[in-house]
Parts: sequence; structure tokens; C-alpha cells
Amino acid sequence: MTPIDGLGSSKRRRNAVQQQHPTRSHPRRAKRRKIKHPTKRPAEFWDALSDIDLTPEALEEWERRAAPDEVERSFPQVNARHPSAACLLSRFGKARSLELKRLARGGGPDLSDIRGYPPAKGMGRQKNQPRRRLSTQAAHNRSRRDSANTAKTAASRSSAAKSVYSSTATARSRTTTNSPYDRAFQQHLIRHGIYPDGYEYPAEEGQDRPQAPRPPDNLAEIRDLLTRPCPRLAERPTDEQFGRFRREDTQAAKEQQVKTCVVHFIEGDVADMKAVSGDVPFTNLDHLTDGTISASKPDLFHGARPEQLDQRICDELSGHVVPSTQEDLPILPNFFVAVKGPDGSLAVAARQALYDGTLGERGILSLRAFVYGQGDAEPVFDNKAHTISEIYHGGQLKIYAIHAIPPAAAANGPARQGRFSMMQVKTFALTSGPDEYRVGVTAHVNARAWAKAQRDTLISLANRKPCSGASSEPTAVDVAAESHDAHPARRGQPRTALPQTAGVRRRYLLRHGDGNQQG
Repeated sequence: MTPIDGLGSSKRRRNAVQQQHPTRSHPRRAKRRKIKHPTKRPAEFWDALSDIDLTPEALEEWERRAAPDEVERSFPQVNARHPSAACLLSRFGKARSLELKRLARGGGPDLSDIRGYPPAKGMGRQKNQPRRRLSTQAAHNRSRRDSANTAKTAASRSSAAKSVYSSTATARSRTTTNSPYDRAFQQHLIRHGIYPDGYEYPAEEGQDRPQAPRPPDNLAEIRDLLTRPCPRLAERPTDEQFGRFRREDTQAAKEQQVKTCVVHFIEGDVADMKAVSGDVPFTNLDHLTDGTISASKPDLFHGARPEQLDQRICDELSGHVVPSTQEDLPILPNFFVAVKGPDGSLAVAARQALYDGTLGERGILSLRAFVYGQGDAEPVFDNKAHTISEIYHGGQLKIYAIHAIPPAAAANGPARQGRFSMMQVKTFALTSGPDEYRVGVTAHVNARAWAKAQRDTLISLANRKPCSGASSEPTAVDVAAESHDAHPARRGQPRTALPQTAGVRRRYLLRHGDGNQQG
């Protein structure tokens, strides 16, 4: 499934909803879908990667695939059938058989110096101890005891080896928390057209160097907005407040302490607590890629109240704009904060910010497709960012903007496979001094207000849009899909970030004809 799939039957669903409820006065809430998000990466995830980095999860997958075979190779079956002594003696001549019998009466050869030979308990010889000659009956008894002990030792080895693999995996799951945002996760996103900050397309034929995705057209506007004085701050952050912030940041040893004691200095007073949440898995959203990665779980996010958006629109676009099945949590989130403790990884935080922000931008794009549903795709894919993702790590606040690459740009040149891109807006060292702290907090509040204005404006337009009967005209989403399929270099590639509408291509061709056919 592609990131903005799910709009294929939007017109049919809209018709069905209108037939049941011709007015908006008493809409009935649709039943929430159950979307399965894997908690552990399936084998398909690893099989699709071109290169597999040496990460803890990759080692676990290797152990899962190799351990059973390794156990079977190391420890053969104990109850395997062996030829009898009489059968073995029949293969030799009479003289050789007598020689073997004479050797066996003496107890057989000493094999204790062979590597891996399991000596029987109580039967081992001390160093420099002369070898005792055993009687025939004693040798027979020893042989029986040795074979029994050998079988018992092999069986215990086999069971111990199997338990080692299981106990190792159990201990690792209990004592360590492998982050789902590792290098394999980033490679997976890139393969599906979701690009991190600083990504460059591979150089194509005739190009001297790789090229970066086209930045959003409103990137300079966002940068200018962040540094403006913020009237929403109840009071200007003081030097005393900076001192408390720096003290809490220095003493926070764990990620949870940073979330609890440090982030609230940056957040300040939030006007509407019903529009903010965190540590909630986005299990109601459709899969962003192919369904092999776990659900997103942002540390902090801001969205709209569920009652702000018309209920029927929520039901229709639920897989893109309603992140959780808990109905009182914010919807259409487009402002995220990833938090890491002193021991946390900045690279992991960047991948988390990319994943969270792309889900938010996909929801905004889906609602834009609902609002600007007629005509050209340009109003939907305007090459502007509508989502902000932030990272707080080690006293630094990094602000990123996420935008969708327009189909026109994605159909030509190195950006033809582009879908979503994250680009850095600004970075602030909040612990460097009171002035930098004030500037950073102001930028955070301004970015949060800007994201709120983006979603509130779009929600207002969506609520005013009349829910008339389904139109047979192609929507902006359909035009985007047509642009994708028409380009020869993109045929057969998954539309990772392009909204798709099932059946519209056929209806469009029936109405307007195929432009490639000669009249």
C-alpha cells in the first residue's frame, strides 16, 4: 500500500454516506478499522533491502534464520542407527578381525586426546597414569557406559544449544530496547521515496554530481517567521527561567526525564491541551510503505480537536487524518517533536522525525485533495511545506519542514522518483545562553502556531465544501496519478507518495478519450 492510498473509493464512500445522512446535523460515527502494524520486522523487510547494515535487529534476524540449521549441523540426531560390531567385522579379513578383537579386549584405543571427545564421568585418566588393561567383561561394561554417556552428553548439548538461542533472544528483549529507527529503517524509507535531510539523488547519465530534491517554495518564509517576535508568549523568557531550564537539562539522565522536566520549558503554556498528545502509537493510520515497519509513536505532537473536522470527512479520510482509534485524541497532526536523552542518538531522532512528519504531511495532502478535488493537481501539490518536525537532543533544537514533491517535478530529471522530503529550517543551541534560549523558544512557539494555522485553514475549507454527489470529473489526485503513469521512466514503479483514485483513469478516458490515440 502506498502512503496516500485509500482515496480510491472516496467518491463511492461519499455517496453512500450522503444517502444515509443527507444532512450534517446528526452524522453517525463509522466503525473504526483494525489495521495491523507489525511489532517485529518480517522477513520481507530484510529481503527488500539491497544492503543490510550490522544492526541489533539484523543480527537477531540472522540468528532466527541460521540458529535452527546450526543446531542441527552441530549436534546430529542421538538416536541415529549405527551398524553392529558383527557387521563391521565382516568387512575385514580373518587376520584383521582377530587383531581388532585383541585390541578391543584391552579396552580399545585411548581417544581422550581427540578434540571434542566427551570422556565418561569417573573414567578419565590422570596425567602420566599408566593405562590399565581391562578384562573382556570390564571392557564390555565400559563400552556400554561410554556409549550411554556419549548419547546423554550429545542430547544435553543439543538441548543446551537450543536453550542458549532462546534464552539469548529472551534476555536481549528484556535487557535491551532495539530502536526501530535504525539504518535499515532509513534505507527502507529512501527506497519508498521518503528522503531525509541532506539526501541527494544518484547522479544520472550526463550529470557531474548528485542533485538534492527541490526545497519547498515557502522555506524562506518559514525561516523568516521563526525569528519574528511572538505575541503568543505570555511573557518573555527570563534569565532565571533559562537557569532553571539549563539545570534541568543538565541533570536529566534519561529520555523520560527530558520529556517530563525539560520539554515543558520549551513548550510553555499550551492554549488547548485537547490538541496536544504524545507517546501514542498511530495504529489507525494506513501503512506508509509496504506494511513491514511498525506504527509511528511520536514523543509529542499537536493536531486539531476531533470535533473541528466534519465527522463524515473524518470517516472518509480516517486512514490518513485520524492517527489513533481513541476518538478523543487530536486528529490531523502536523507538528511533531522527537526527544532524545543524553545517551540517545541524533540519527535515530532524525529518522523518527522524518517518519512522523511524513505521516502528518500525508494527512494534510489527503485533506487538500478533498478540498481541491476538481481540475489540476497544482493546488494539492503546491511544493510547499505544511508540516513541522522538531528534534530536541543535547540542548539543541532542530526544526525541519516536510513537503511533498509535486508530480510534475517527480516526472522529470533526478526527482522523478521523489515523494516526500525533509529539510532543515533552523537549529538553536538553547543551552548556550539566555539570548539563544529566548530565540529558540520563540521559534518553537512560532512554528507551532504556523502549523496550527495551516491545519485550521484547511479544516475550515473542508467543512465548507458541500458534500454533493460524486462527480465524474477527474480530481487533482487523479491528475497526479495520470502524470505518474504517463511518464515512461515511472511506469511500473510504486506511487509511494502520490494519492491514487481507483477507477478514475477509466472514467477519465471514457469521458475525454486517450490523448495518445490518433484521431
